[in-house]
Amino acid sequence: MKLKTAILGGLFALFGASFASAQSTVSVGGTTYKVYNVTGATAFRSAMNLGLKSLLGGASAKVAFVGTSSYNAADFTLFVGTLNSSPTIVRCSQSGSAEGVRDVATATAINYIDITEAVLNAASASPSGARGNGWLADPSSATIPANAAANATSSGVQSQPIRASVVPKFTFSDAAQSITPNPTPTLPASNVGVISFAFLTNQGTTGITNMTDQLFNSLYSLGSIQKSGFTGNSADTQKVLAMGRNALSGTRIIALAETKYGPFTPVVQYGTNSDSATAATSGSAPSASVTILKNVGDGGFTSGSGLRAYMNATSSSVTVDDVAAQNVALVAYMSIADADSVAPIISSGSSKTGIALTYNGVAYTYDNVRNGAYSFWSYERLMGASDEGSDGAAFRTSLATAIDGQLSTSSTNNVGIKLSQMNVTRPGGDGEAVVVP
Repeated sequence: MKLKTAILGGLFALFGASFASAQSTVSVGGTTYKVYNVTGATAFRSAMNLGLKSLLGGASAKVAFVGTSSYNAADFTLFVGTLNSSPTIVRCSQSGSAEGVRDVATATAINYIDITEAVLNAASASPSGARGNGWLADPSSATIPANAAANATSSGVQSQPIRASVVPKFTFSDAAQSITPNPTPTLPASNVGVISFAFLTNQGTTGITNMTDQLFNSLYSLGSIQKSGFTGNSADTQKVLAMGRNALSGTRIIALAETKYGPFTPVVQYGTNSDSATAATSGSAPSASVTILKNVGDGGFTSGSGLRAYMNATSSSVTVDDVAAQNVALVAYMSIADADSVAPIISSGSSKTGIALTYNGVAYTYDNVRNGAYSFWSYERLMGASDEGSDGAAFRTSLATAIDGQLSTSSTNNVGIKLSQMNVTRPGGDGEAVVVP
């Protein structure tokens, strides 16, 4: 027995590093690739995806993605390129900040795009958007969104499942690990930038221009309040409904921390029985309208993309909790990247019909964030597994550097703000005081 134990101990000493490695290898078509698996924040996926393409070769790096949006907005992506002279694949499966922390901390396997020769052949160095180069269909999956269209770029991928269940080793999080449901084991983390957020109301709503901490606490503890709470006019009896993300969303955690509501305090929000905006809206901006809403309690959307359709729609005749034809106003919180796609926060557009609110009387601007006037922001963190090893730490450092190159040094970029551009800090943590040196 002692000899057997000694032998096993020796084998573990020899091979333990590979067992604990943050990367694995796979051989496809005669090439052996290092593989890294990333998950986490959906609000930061644009900067992450742009950074990964840059890291793996820039214009020559190939991308495959699932969904109907461009690759840098997709939740499921696969990048193929070279890192430190080694053929490398990085897969991303974005689910939310706290969910990503949970899955890395507990070594929980999640769905990724499978690495097959057909998938790699479909990957493109020039991904061109919805159902264009690099787009993959996966009609058999309930987790990776199904796509009804039958015109994927590669017919070799169209007819086969493209899912693989894998344990992620890296995650992005808008929120510090300490205010997620999985504060241990401690994950090594690096701040990679600053991500900002905004409150919005939907198309056609008037009189709601500002969100305060007190209003947020009232609205999200009850689920609805009269518009008079926002306007101060007792005649404004229109219902204002709270909308937002699920409990594992970093965007939600930051909103609750920033407003002093409490990151673990349950909320009451409205949405639908599913996460599909098409189930509750008709048409598209600027003529879209909300048709159905239900009280989902502490539930919410898994991604900011689901909320965008509501903010870009009118809500003058909505079936709310099975009561038809109600004229309501909607309020939600989302990342600046998501908010700017439906409201003219950074750039204008005729299809942007949502309305951005000031927060405690201050509007979002690039300078208001970095100079300390606008406080609805957090650090974006890249975390590794507790057993990431030297290779994992090196990958995390390289990715952080690549992402820094994609972040904003001007008011026209909504993907995030460089740490070096910030004139203030937040040493007390998420939701705490912004400090001006």
